[in-house]
Amino acid sequence: MRRFLALLGLWFLSVSLGQMVVINGQALPGARSDLVSGYSYAPATELASIISADLIDEGDSLSYAFNGQVMSFSVANSASEALINTSSLRFNGQLIASTAALRTEDAVFIPVRSFIDALGGSIDYIPQENSVLAVIPRASLKQLEFKRIARTERLSFTFSALSPVSQSYFPDERRLRFVFGHLNPVNPWQGRGDYSDSIELRFEEGQATLDLLLRPDVTYDSFSLSLQEGFQFNLDLFEGQAQSSRSLIVQYDPESFALASLLPEATAGFEVRLVSGSDASLLYADTVMVLLSASDLREKSFNVYYPESYAPPYLLEQALALEPALAQKLNPSLSGEADFQRGAESFARRLSLNSGYQLLTISAVPLLDHAISQAYWVLELSPDLLADASFQSALKRTLAEVMAQ
Repeated sequence: MRRFLALLGLWFLSVSLGQMVVINGQALPGARSDLVSGYSYAPATELASIISADLIDEGDSLSYAFNGQVMSFSVANSASEALINTSSLRFNGQLIASTAALRTEDAVFIPVRSFIDALGGSIDYIPQENSVLAVIPRASLKQLEFKRIARTERLSFTFSALSPVSQSYFPDERRLRFVFGHLNPVNPWQGRGDYSDSIELRFEEGQATLDLLLRPDVTYDSFSLSLQEGFQFNLDLFEGQAQSSRSLIVQYDPESFALASLLPEATAGFEVRLVSGSDASLLYADTVMVLLSASDLREKSFNVYYPESYAPPYLLEQALALEPALAQKLNPSLSGEADFQRGAESFARRLSLNSGYQLLTISAVPLLDHAISQAYWVLELSPDLLADASFQSALKRTLAEVMAQ
């Protein structure tokens, strides 16, 4: 009887909304099959809620940002335009055949099959009921790691597939909560650290809840990185606020000069200096340094590298010998407490989100000769990005955001 009532309820839902779309057992309001002939479409906002994504509507395009990944659709203004534009979907920078999204007077609608296929899901159409049943695979927690990076404590969760993440903060209790959905069973875990009085991970009905009781004056930052298989969610805890950087150094080679020359306009209010590889100096305290380099990567992709350790003592001694006044400006990062990794990850995820292109690698490399700066990143680009106007705009925006922090 209960199953009959549930099916009856879904039938009434499909009649009232035009088409019934159910994803992982959750009925999707507003789905329609009459917008573009032969295709099921659903409201962009409703699909965003399924994967806990940020929705970015830029008029002629609409993007979902989630779990360190970006899915972007071209947006059409008519059904005929949506059908003609069959190359309208990019997922992490890679082009996927799809009809376009469609903007109506009330909302933007997304092709359901393209959305589900891009996420590695399966979809079935039941014509007798004008219904669509879709399944996005549940993720497994492959690794949980709690470690310290300089003055930061980090919780890292590595998942095998998409797991929508939602966040809540209760300031009166100093309690921070993250909920991970679409999960296979997870073993419970408890712990504590220098910046938290308690940490608890529990699982119930397909979702895991992470609760932290933060200590006073502790700040947090969370971000996700897309992996070749799945993604990694990171939560950083640290005291106080990050200090602002006052100047930006852009180091270029002959191939990247044209791109570098466009960047001084990126950060109004801050000094921006361009240097060639041969002109690079060690005396860059309290700065952000970015080295631009082209490499043989696949189209529309990039890598980000950062120093594997802080500047060694002999480099500090050389710098202070040349400029004694530098001692008054030295950041704690120069005395062995640099968190190059966290800064590089923040830069990389912002650039991926702003550009819609794929971050292939983020890792440490031995760049000790330049690690005297407050932050130092090597941005390795596929050759096509050097002249890509969209990427140029995204890089400018990302650097402006970084400098404004």
